[in-house]
Amino acid sequence: MAKYPDQFGLFDSYGSEGIRILELGAGTGLLSILCRKLHHLKAATDLSSSPRTPNHREQEGGQGKGLIVATDFLPEVIDNLKTCVNLNFSGETGIEIARLDWTTFPTYMASRNAGGKRGNEEEETSQFMDKPFDLVLASDCVYDETHAKMLREVVSWTLRLPEDGDEGGTFVCPLFLSSPLLPLPLSLEFSPPSPHLRRFQVYR
Repeated sequence: MAKYPDQFGLFDSYGSEGIRILELGAGTGLLSILCRKLHHLKAATDLSSSPRTPNHREQEGGQGKGLIVATDFLPEVIDNLKTCVNLNFSGETGIEIARLDWTTFPTYMASRNAGGKRGNEEEETSQFMDKPFDLVLASDCVYDETHAKMLREVVSWTLRLPEDGDEGGTFVCPLFLSSPLLPLPLSLEFSPPSPHLRRFQVYR
């Protein structure tokens, strides 16, 4: 991703709000941190190569547009994730951090969309679900078949789906191709920037 960010759609045009990125099983938040830094670098590069204008400072303030949400489950992992993110940025990080329980999130979203009872606890990540995400990332977080199934369900509720000519968002899950624990094959699209990556589009 660091070498070929364009192939992951990081710099595609997503309107005035910018790209929406969700990292699942973030751990230390490496992918979220990378995405934010790549956006900062791209914004700085674009500004340095463009002529200075009266609204140049306003443009500088728009560095790193878009939403990046890093999620995990265990409290100690969330605390470490916050520390890692804060150590990599001075001031505002531009990365939101939230708890996401793969076992309850799909049921919660289904109930919310149906206008039914949502249970006693509000899912933290639901506050960012006013719109689906353009890019969903998951790396090194599938260790058995049940994880793969839960991951598929979560992605189906968080990823922007194909509609009216829109191809939908992209789910990127780096895995060794020899792994017996690949996520369930949905609509599998082979266009990886390296032989060790597979890209998925999810349909609900």
